Amino acid sequence: MYEYSVESNIIREDDKYLSIQNTIYEFYMGAHGSHYIEGDNYDVVTGKRLSLSDMVKDKEDLKNQIIKWCEKHNDGTFFDDYKNTIEDKFRGELSLEFI
Repeated sequence: MYEYSVESNIIREDDKYLSIQNTIYEFYMGAHGSHYIEGDNYDVVTGKRLSLSDMVKDKEDLKNQIIKWCEKHNDGTFFDDYKNTIEDKFRGELSLEFI
């Protein structure tokens, strides 16, 4: 049995942006399924799908805020190298994986 489901919610809708959060569940005959969240952001004037780089002006500040949040909320369940993973994600173009 295979399963794929998506639940979409509008997170922001105003005269500038439309932001949609998609909560996804996939099951493909493994031990368990996978849950993850994706986001899409649009400029409502142009209709252009925005990248995270379009929305974030200071990548270094965002990276530091994410690391700080993780340090505060890590109850031992994060991978030991989570800081390296965050650093790696900030090399090159930002993607919407963060949402």
